[in-house]
Amino acid sequence: MDVTAFDYVEDIKSKMSYRAKLWRALREWQELIESWKSSPFENIEVNEITAKADSYTKTVNQCERNLPEGSTAVVKLKKLVYDFRETMPIVEALGNKNLQNIHWNEIKTLLDIPDFPLEDR
Repeated sequence: MDVTAFDYVEDIKSKMSYRAKLWRALREWQELIESWKSSPFENIEVNEITAKADSYTKTVNQCERNLPEGSTAVVKLKKLVYDFRETMPIVEALGNKNLQNIHWNEIKTLLDIPDFPLEDR
């Protein structure tokens, strides 16, 4: 069976769609990270961040399957998403409403951070 010009157009359209999705996701994820980093800790919604991370993980997986191997943008997005996801258990633990001053003092001592900003929450 011969490949028609239309078949090429559909393939190119599909690949361009994934590239656009990748670049949009990369920009959006970086913006989200910056907004989360600059938010007061007590305003962080772990469940919301986890849901966003899951969504961007799916985007990474789709782009890995459908774009050429070794794409630097895919590698960059994957690293950003997975690195951030690794921090979430710590954020979740520090967001525990049952932490008291004695716990914060212990955390400050362990981290050697005298002006830890989260005490007396």
